[in-house]
Amino acid sequence: MITTPRKPWGRRTMALVTALTLALPATAAAAAPAPAAPAVAAAPASSAGQVGSMATACPGSRIVHKPIKVGRRTVAWLNVFHDRGSGIKCAETAHTGPSWGRWAYTEVDIWTRSGSSSVGGDYRYRTGPASIGGANGVCVGARGTIEWRGAMRVTTVHQLCG
Repeated sequence: MITTPRKPWGRRTMALVTALTLALPATAAAAAPAPAAPAVAAAPASSAGQVGSMATACPGSRIVHKPIKVGRRTVAWLNVFHDRGSGIKCAETAHTGPSWGRWAYTEVDIWTRSGSSSVGGDYRYRTGPASIGGANGVCVGARGTIEWRGAMRVTTVHQLCG
């Protein structure tokens, strides 16, 4: 069991918490339950300049966890998920190692014969989700990309069927 945060709260997070505390009326602050110290400060997953959330936005089980490497060092992961109940296959590119918490152009693509989905931009932790609905029994491919040290680093998987 994790009892302490994995990453300490940064200045931006503390400034946001302080600003929200000051902006709330006294009655609302008193009525709101006191939050336990979160393990992670969450942020919206929709903006290109996101701070990043630690939990994946993709539903289902992970079926691919493929590294994106620079030499022998892994700088990101291409993760593909499949939710059999909803028929969604979903992909994300997650930073790791030296790229964790650093701004870098990051992109993820997922495709079938009949369509595709893509998400890209400057991120610190992960990009995605890019998803394809109605993918039960359909083969998909996925590509994760990160620009690291002046070069585009890419990994691709094909024929994810089922």
